Amino acid sequence: MHFSELPILHDPGEPMKGASKLRTKFSKRLSSESHVLEAVEHTDAETVSFDLFDTLVYRTLARPEDLFLLQGQALVEACLFSGTAREWQRLRKWAEAELDLAASPREVELAQIYEKLVSEGALNGADSAAMAMARELELEAEVIRPHTEVPSLIASIRKLGRRVVVSTDTYLPENFIRSTLLNAGIEVDSIVCSSTTGKTKRSGETFLAMRRDFPGTVHFGDNHHADVRNARRAGVPANWLVWQFYDHRSIYAPEIEYLQNIGQYRLPASLMTTGTTPLEELATRWAVVLYDYLRDLRRYAVEQNVTDIWLLSRDGESLAAVLQDHPDFFGAVPVSYVRASRQFTHSITARLAPDRYERWTDRKPDAVQIELGALAARYYASLLRPGSSRVLVVDLTGKGRLQTSIRDALPSRISLAGYYFALDFGHEALDNVGQFLPLSYSHFHQAPVEAFAGTTDGTCVGAVDIAGQVAPVMEANPVDVAPEDYAETLRRVLHELCELDHAALPVDKVVLRQHRKKHIRQLLMHPNHRVAKAMAEWPFIDSYGAQPTYLDRPRVSYSSRLLARKSAVNSWPSLGIYSALPTWGVPFAQAASQARLIMKDWFVKRRQKR
Repeated sequence: MHFSELPILHDPGEPMKGASKLRTKFSKRLSSESHVLEAVEHTDAETVSFDLFDTLVYRTLARPEDLFLLQGQALVEACLFSGTAREWQRLRKWAEAELDLAASPREVELAQIYEKLVSEGALNGADSAAMAMARELELEAEVIRPHTEVPSLIASIRKLGRRVVVSTDTYLPENFIRSTLLNAGIEVDSIVCSSTTGKTKRSGETFLAMRRDFPGTVHFGDNHHADVRNARRAGVPANWLVWQFYDHRSIYAPEIEYLQNIGQYRLPASLMTTGTTPLEELATRWAVVLYDYLRDLRRYAVEQNVTDIWLLSRDGESLAAVLQDHPDFFGAVPVSYVRASRQFTHSITARLAPDRYERWTDRKPDAVQIELGALAARYYASLLRPGSSRVLVVDLTGKGRLQTSIRDALPSRISLAGYYFALDFGHEALDNVGQFLPLSYSHFHQAPVEAFAGTTDGTCVGAVDIAGQVAPVMEANPVDVAPEDYAETLRRVLHELCELDHAALPVDKVVLRQHRKKHIRQLLMHPNHRVAKAMAEWPFIDSYGAQPTYLDRPRVSYSSRLLARKSAVNSWPSLGIYSALPTWGVPFAQAASQARLIMKDWFVKRRQKR
């Protein structure tokens, strides 16, 4: 009788004729170490068999075939392959599929796949094939990780006196599987590898052989067809084991897709294990956005040929903390965390351009501001190095006024460029400025962008002269800081992403920009219930910063209030949420805001002429 004609063992607690008296309590999905141990203890099985991939170990990739993209990039850089990384991925998958179809139901070997690639002209000879195959195995070893519960689970089962067998359908060599398990701290008694035996679980032949070679076996695996149905059909009691890890990983599906769109196919462990609370989940999501922000900042810094990068406080605090551990992220360009604030930095303009300061603040500068401006100018000048010639100041949002003030403080030999998450409407006329996103109320909400930066220190409120050195004075006991758990998680995930940055692939900039806008719009304007809950728990949600929010400013016109009306479902109650508008209404909100700023500037100029 053919294997497919055998009856399925529907009830694992009901032994088949001729089989040993094995009983399993669970017939549904298992998801934890305690579940598996209870199932093992409930049976009198002498042997416990486990599937390998996605049961004992996982790959830190969104999809297994993403490994071939990383391999393809390495082969292109080593001049072993003349095409692109994506072309290599297609060829590698095609060669395996062709051989698998011809060999079915038996398994193909890795060496056979590379022989096929040589015969098709994808690789130039046996030496190139050997190096390409070695690179694939090296990458496999780098991305394979054991599930957290597995080492202790296997050790506990062995302590019960049960034999542990790993059964896997794979083209990878058995000796590689064995070394990988040992490196992961997983000790097993035997390995049944389809690349060695030629028999597979998906065909059912492995389980028929297992009944003969390992009588009295219970099997655990994640594939309901290959690991459960086929095992039971062959008379081997089986349990469906899918760790909670995969439920957790599915939460971050948008972030995984985002990383793929920016060319990062290797996933940080935190993205698959972090986020037990809404705040930690929000931090993990925003860390992915900030990683993309850093990568785009690096691109802009190269374009501008800058000699120094200044991350302005307080928005740049978390970025600076992470980059301390990655000093080569921007190559040889040094990165500094620089104190800046409206109260401190605008004092330079109060001293050097009082008319502009009055236009910004609607008040004339006083003697205290002018004196502080002299200290602030000395502070920024002291940050220059002998090799400094072009400085890039980095801020998240605003009108570019900090950049304007700093430019006034620096010597004429120093040129200044700026980079922002997004510049606000009515920003200063700036030369050489880059933006992560163009400002649009359809996808941008300034308050959460600044809050999610993970600030933990206070605002710079002044400066003192200590032995000829200017020392900024920070606000004591600030209230407008991020929750501690949020800031810690944000920096940890961002640190892991920066560690993996070397593995990123080139991307299509147009596709990236579109996906970036879509992802940020979803996160800021249409958050899911867990992200909205994290926003609602923010400690200073009703009094964001020292300044009133946009809609609460005294001179905001009624038309602006109407077009950018508040919404009852807004996660930030004191802020205007433009996503409450229908799609067609967003351009009107933008036009109203720009018109208000134009009229304000016109009235200011008219008053100055008088």
